[in-house]
Amino acid sequence: MNKKFNEHFLIILKYFTYSYIIYHILCHFESHLTNFIAYQSYLLLKLLLNDVILIQNLVYLPNIIISITEPCTGMILISVLLAYILTVENRLKYYVFGSLFCILLIYLGNIFRIVIIGILANTFGNGEYIHNTVGFVFFPTITVFTILLWSKIKKRL
Repeated sequence: MNKKFNEHFLIILKYFTYSYIIYHILCHFESHLTNFIAYQSYLLLKLLLNDVILIQNLVYLPNIIISITEPCTGMILISVLLAYILTVENRLKYYVFGSLFCILLIYLGNIFRIVIIGILANTFGNGEYIHNTVGFVFFPTITVFTILLWSKIKKRL
């Protein structure tokens, strides 16, 4: 039992170490991504709503202004999922494809999250509550969805 505990403890330690290292590498890109994510969110919102204006990292909707800041880039969630891939996978092709898949899915999902927050906050007001509620539901859901979908795709590689 003690040996099994040590093995599991080392896996968990490896996962948290990877998460920490990956995030501290990726966090340097957060400020560069805010305008890019704001632009992509703006394009989707422009398709769905009237009178949407983008100025730098601010998306102006008729009833609310959305500020896309560093936490909006999703780097923490990307770091967590990359650490998961590095911890559980044992082949190079799984590292590469799993990492690319997780980054792409989380990135697109995060833009979708911003658009949902924008539409709901513009329609119902109370932007902070909507932001927190959507984030609370989104992050665990997209994490589990990404891991399950990756597990299914991995079987086909």
